[in-house]
Amino acid sequence: MPATTTQATCAHCGTPFTPRAEEAYCCHGCHYVAQVLEQNDLTRFYELKGKSAVPPVGSKAFRKVETEALEAVLKEAEARSEKPVVMAKFGIEGISCIGCVWLIEAIFKRQEGSAAARIDARSGAVELAWQNGQFDLSEFARAIQQIGYKLTIYREDGDRTKTSRQITYRIGLCGFFLLNTMLFTLPGYLGMGGDFFLSPLFQLLGALFATLSLAVGGSYFINRAWQAARNQVLHIDLPIALGLVVAYLGSLIGWASGYTKLIYFDFVATFVFLMLVGRWLQEGALEKNRTYL
Repeated sequence: MPATTTQATCAHCGTPFTPRAEEAYCCHGCHYVAQVLEQNDLTRFYELKGKSAVPPVGSKAFRKVETEALEAVLKEAEARSEKPVVMAKFGIEGISCIGCVWLIEAIFKRQEGSAAARIDARSGAVELAWQNGQFDLSEFARAIQQIGYKLTIYREDGDRTKTSRQITYRIGLCGFFLLNTMLFTLPGYLGMGGDFFLSPLFQLLGALFATLSLAVGGSYFINRAWQAARNQVLHIDLPIALGLVVAYLGSLIGWASGYTKLIYFDFVATFVFLMLVGRWLQEGALEKNRTYL
């Protein structure tokens, strides 16, 4: 009969794994971190973590610690501060539970010159306060890297929020332009001939609103495609931008020459609107995934 494989749970991170012998840890990283916590009387981490699983440590505990950029932030903060206690915000990677928060704060309090630490697990930010000139940030970064966390430069989420707001603003305007473009294009599909006295005015207004749609919404894709092309990068916005420009120029030629079969201003406005909505949904999904991770 084939031998049955026995599943075990890592004594450190709680991840299920298949032991090759009587192993208690899923990887060397978890085993190493468990020993560090035991030696430094930090085993309350397991009590706070409870039965929840955290990501395995793996090789994170053994990676080289890059501290040059962190030291630059520390020196800038100390030079700018006129108080004995200096504050600065950093990013931190690897937090997944309340036990992680407690563990990092406990290690920080053991550092010489430390004052206070406030961790926002959702955004991955940690605000540190220390005595001016008495705190070794590199040593703290190495101490938490040793147990699987990484101290980094803090980067605001403002750029992503600003991009999302810009897309939302463009969607609103382009939706308005699309409705007006369709309003003045629809009579042509319903049988309005070119000899009708309002036909030239309707074509003019359709061209105007399609132009506004391309300027407000299409420019988002055109600018990004141009920047990618300048950097010799093939970007998904390139075919979108090409499609918009070709359709718009073809419609302009058809409108100027009176060849109505080339006029697709409604397609331009519709395509811009749909592409913006698609990009907005994509950005929302990416932001949701970033927050979850």
